[in-house]
Amino acid sequence: MFQLGEQVAAQHWDGKWYLGQVASIEGATCTVRFGDGQAVTPKLDEVRPLARAGDVHPGADVYVLFEGDSGFYPAQVVSVEGDQVVAAWADGSGETTVAVGQVVVDTRGMGQELEAALANPTLYLRGQRLGEYEAGGKVWLYEDGVLRNVGSIEDNGEVWAASACVGHVDGAGKVWVGTSEHGEVTAEGQVWRNDDGLIHQVGEIDEQGGVWLGGEHIGEAPGVPRAHAASIYFFHFLAWHPAA
Repeated sequence: MFQLGEQVAAQHWDGKWYLGQVASIEGATCTVRFGDGQAVTPKLDEVRPLARAGDVHPGADVYVLFEGDSGFYPAQVVSVEGDQVVAAWADGSGETTVAVGQVVVDTRGMGQELEAALANPTLYLRGQRLGEYEAGGKVWLYEDGVLRNVGSIEDNGEVWAASACVGHVDGAGKVWVGTSEHGEVTAEGQVWRNDDGLIHQVGEIDEQGGVWLGGEHIGEAPGVPRAHAASIYFFHFLAWHPAA
């Protein structure tokens, strides 16, 4: 379906679709690397091919590359002359002329997925969607490709998984699992872990929602309160995995 090095449209961490290049293919998934050097690992059927000669026709609703940010945005084809396409942006901002290879004709799911991505802040881990954060503290994670509510971060600091309280973060930011102190999260997004009585920082959530583990940028939690994001990643990743 796709070839190594082929340029495609793929969904980035922020939920928008950008121009990328297929860097590897393994089974039903592939790695797409963007111009900013970051990469995602979607399923092959979640990647959209760029149009070729004969694919684009006047009146078609498509997604067109905007070179200003290398993103794809909805538009309608006005005319096609050779390998040049004139399209009107769906937001009414005017027309643009692009090459056929800068148009996506197969737009299945692009608009709906973007709307879903913007509905709740999305959590990302190593280039893949980890889940979503719902206002009020509910945490949704993908399990076998299905988004499931795995628990919540309550206003009183309790962390729930399914119907059980698995731990809590007290008023001082200390993280407790049962009666054992496992670490600390701060209002500034720092994550500290207690190893045999020695507490040390293992990660943090920066001001832009970037998630860091041992100095490595491992994910994103844009739009999630930093203390809640730190709690989510503490219980679901940072506390139990060494930096690698």
